[in-house]
Amino acid sequence: STVGAMGGMDNTSLSLLNINNVQVDSTAAALAIKSQELIFNNSSGIGSSTARLPVDVKNLSIIDNRGDIYLHEANDLRLTQLSGDGQVVDIKLDGALTANSQALTTSSRLVIDSNDGQNGHIDLSNPANKLSGTLHLSASGDIVLANSVITTLGNVAANNLTLSTSASINNSRTGEWRIDNSTSFNAAGHNVNLRGGQTDLNRLKVIDVKDFTLANNRGDLTINELSQSANVNITSTGTIVLNNPIKLTNIRIHATAGSVAIADSLSATDAIIIQADGDLIQQLDADITAPKIDLTAKDLSLAGLITAMQLRATATQAIFMEAGASMRQSPDHASASSAPRAFLQTLNGAMNLADIDFAAGRVELK
Repeated sequence: STVGAMGGMDNTSLSLLNINNVQVDSTAAALAIKSQELIFNNSSGIGSSTARLPVDVKNLSIIDNRGDIYLHEANDLRLTQLSGDGQVVDIKLDGALTANSQALTTSSRLVIDSNDGQNGHIDLSNPANKLSGTLHLSASGDIVLANSVITTLGNVAANNLTLSTSASINNSRTGEWRIDNSTSFNAAGHNVNLRGGQTDLNRLKVIDVKDFTLANNRGDLTINELSQSANVNITSTGTIVLNNPIKLTNIRIHATAGSVAIADSLSATDAIIIQADGDLIQQLDADITAPKIDLTAKDLSLAGLITAMQLRATATQAIFMEAGASMRQSPDHASASSAPRAFLQTLNGAMNLADIDFAAGRVELK
């Protein structure tokens, strides 16, 4: 059945309101529900995208949802239950949303918009969550999300974003991400693929990810942590800064319209490939170590140690090694299938070199 304006009750205020097996039409202008606890049980539709049901409740339960739900909450909200397979659950709040006490289980597209100044936070931090639909999350403050199934994210906006899952993470091809401060990923050894849509991240932490792929196509990116992970492939339109020690299997970094700054040690068990359309700057003590290293930039400015079996450094303008900089063959070169080799090339400029020691192999300057 369909209930319009809650059967004629205006501005309904109760301690508990349980709505079972109905469709609620919120087109009546005077309709508003105030309650300590609101339960939608087996509903076939609540509100619409153009006429949300206005509510002012403390606790909300959505159980066995079969239809679309559109709500506008006037204050903070605790989402205590969410289950069902309706097409969409869309909640707009003038406060924060918390849902960490019980696991949420739904295949619905989940849309949460919490943009109330400093109070706009979204907490979906229960690790047993099973949110298998596309998630669209927007908060003026922070978002914390945990999930135990494959996570697909559409539009995401926040000050800080923390994602922790026990399955892979993907973004949709049409989604937009804008995270003003820090973004943290922990996928428990699974893959994170963020190649679709438009992505604007500023500070990045990646922990315990198998393969991490990111196309950051709106500005600069500072990478503060890459740990317990295997393969990383990061592209950004702006400058990329690598902070703190990083040790992985394969590292591929490409600044398509900016520079790359290496501020601490960088090592890989297989290969390090760094390409910058601007400059590549290695700071003092930011040692780079891998069997294969390939560095390409406008200018290569090197101040630390580079250790490799196969080293290739290409600059469109100049390669500049400071007095303390050094290029050395890998110490385990004796067990390698081919001799150590260093190939340095400048296309239109000069080389200012320092210590290069590939005594067991070959150095080629071009």
